Parts: sequence; C-alpha cells; structure tokens
Amino acid sequence: MAARRRKGSSRRSRSAKRRRHGSVARPSTGQIVVAWKVDSSEIVDPHRTRVDLGESYKTRPKVESQAAMWVRSGTAVDVEKAEVYARREAASAAKDPRSATGYGHRVFVYPATEKDPLGRARKEVLRG
Repeated sequence: MAARRRKGSSRRSRSAKRRRHGSVARPSTGQIVVAWKVDSSEIVDPHRTRVDLGESYKTRPKVESQAAMWVRSGTAVDVEKAEVYARREAASAAKDPRSATGYGHRVFVYPATEKDPLGRARKEVLRG
C-alpha cells in the first residue's frame, strides 16, 4: 500500500516548485549590522584585597560598543528598515532620563565575504 500524503501537499519538491514558478531574485546588498555605544564601568584593580567586607571595588567609566546582526544577506529595503529602527532607538534613548549616552545606533552594510562583521562594526562605532 502506498504511503498517504498529507492534505495540501503535492508530489513535487520545493526546489521543483521554485523552478516551475520561478524564484524572484532580489539583489543582495550584503550583511546588515546595527551597532551602538554603551557607558559602563571598569574595575581598576580586581586583584586588590578588600579591607572591609562592605567596601566596593574602585571603578572608572568606560565606553564600550555593542553590535547585532540585522540580516545576513539583506536588500535595500532591509537597510531602510534597520535605519528606521536605529532612529527609533535613538529617540527613545533621548527620552529616557536614565540614559546618559547620547550616542545612538548606527547601521553598517558589509559584503558577504566579511569574516567578522560584528567586530568590525564595534570598532567603527568606537572610532567615530
């Protein structure tokens, strides 16, 4: 007895369906990354022994960068969506009184051959 097919499925594979109907090729712009700066603190001497149990470490302010991959292979539409997100995040950070940073988010587009797009975006955000 032949195996029963699920309702709504056809005998053709997905790739065969794509060949038959044609896949719409969208031009890819590359890897889209959103990066931003964050204020944090750094412990000056972590190996220092504490005199009192309640004493805290001595810290100094530090600016770090963070990055997130928006899309691995995006189009111009994806770049616009990422820029809208970056503007919205910058506006919400400006309204928040706890947010001391006025840095905002930036959008970077790298070619698909870039080995470390997140690391490169973090470096570029810290530079400028």
